[in-house]
Amino acid sequence: MSFRGVYIPLITPFAGDGSVALDAIEGLANGYLDAGCAGLVPLGTTGESTSLDADEKHAIVDLCSRICRERGAQLIVGGGTNNTEATATAGTGANAAAAASTAARVSAPSPSATSPNPSPVAGFVLSKVRPLAAGRH
Repeated sequence: MSFRGVYIPLITPFAGDGSVALDAIEGLANGYLDAGCAGLVPLGTTGESTSLDADEKHAIVDLCSRICRERGAQLIVGGGTNNTEATATAGTGANAAAAASTAARVSAPSPSATSPNPSPVAGFVLSKVRPLAAGRH
């Protein structure tokens, strides 16, 4: 698989009642693809993923998977949390929910959130990322 072009990290808009505005996400996704973007990145760092429940995340992934499949675009699903085990579990669920997508991304917890000095954290992060990348968690 090769990645070329621009991949847009989607925001997650909310309706007035606090629910996820799927119609707005659909409009944004199609607008970005119409403008020439190669792919979409829902639930990434700008996607409010830590504020969403599992059903909301699945709805967003299902919607974006359908759009990308219909439009021939690539999809990268964000799956990071501040908890490594939760990230591994979320990544498995995101991969299942996005079976029709081209790619899925799992990110490790952010070291900057837990330590002002990243040097001692680097070994910890690598010890968590390597098993995730190898499919072991």
